[in-house]
Amino acid sequence: RSMETVKPGDLLFFGSEERISHVGISLGGYEYIHQDGYVSINSFDPTTDAKAERRFENLQIIKRVL
Repeated sequence: RSMETVKPGDLLFFGSEERISHVGISLGGYEYIHQDGYVSINSFDPTTDAKAERRFENLQIIKRVL
C-alpha cells in the first residue's frame, strides 16, 4: 500500500475481509491516531519507534470524508 497519498483526517479501517474491527484517523502519511485501551499515535513506517506492523497487515480500507 502506498501511504503517501493518505491525508490527515482519512479514516483507516482495520480487520479482516469479513469484518472491520478497528478504526483509526490518519494524521497524514504514515502516522495515525487510534484508541486500543488508551489513545495512541502509531506509524506504518517500520523505521520508527511508533511502528505497528500488525495494524498495517490488518489495514483493509482507507476512506476520505469530504
